[in-house]
Amino acid sequence: MNPVNQDDPILRLLARLPEQTPDAARAQRIVRRCHSAMARRERRRLRRRRLARRSLEPAVVGGFSLVYLIGMVHDLLRWYGVF
Repeated sequence: MNPVNQDDPILRLLARLPEQTPDAARAQRIVRRCHSAMARRERRRLRRRRLARRSLEPAVVGGFSLVYLIGMVHDLLRWYGVF
């Protein structure tokens, strides 16, 4: 305590409390829980990334195919004099 807080009765009562030491077994359980939560989050992230990659490729190929088809139809119509 510093001189400003010496007269505070709550701080004097708190100063008398014994220091607590962490329970090693509880700390290990918390570490294991955190690691398993991080591993679950990583698996979900990888699963979402795979899903996005699987759906992105067909969408890009389909888009290019559609543009190619529209170009072919445009050229055919120009060839027959419609445009």
